[in-house]
Amino acid sequence: MLSELCCKHIPLAYVKWVASFLAIHKAAICIDGKCGAMEHMVNGIPQGSPISPILTAFYTANLLEQFQPKQAGQGEPNPDKTTDVHLLIYVDDGKLYMSSKSLETNVTHLKEAYNEAKKWLKAAGLSPDYAKRELMHYTRRKNDGSPSISFDDGDGTHQIVKTKSTVRWLG
Repeated sequence: MLSELCCKHIPLAYVKWVASFLAIHKAAICIDGKCGAMEHMVNGIPQGSPISPILTAFYTANLLEQFQPKQAGQGEPNPDKTTDVHLLIYVDDGKLYMSSKSLETNVTHLKEAYNEAKKWLKAAGLSPDYAKRELMHYTRRKNDGSPSISFDDGDGTHQIVKTKSTVRWLG
């Protein structure tokens, strides 16, 4: 976190404040109304603090930058009218989206983008929540079907994410 702030040229006084903020928090695990002892947190950003979403945004900024629109070359063929894959992030919820004339093209590009994001998360010491993956297609054509996306989760499991008529965002 602190090195990310330095890379973003945040003034040293703020970086030191964040270091202090991150160094002095404690947490306890509570299950069925029984709480364990308060323990010092070794890493992570405390939830519930107004500064936490801001720090998370700085920490994930490089991931967002990977999904910035790229400059299209002059005269490149684009028969599907494919857009770049875009990423929206709010704290720990992310959404990949794109557009083309083909749902199969969308599925291919979204799968590649998801794997790219997963690789970045792993390098940053984070991981996606596999149970929260959802897929929705928007189309006016009735014959397009609803292609799903299959993933190798890297732990030997293979998951298929099928389309849904509704998805949860920030919930």
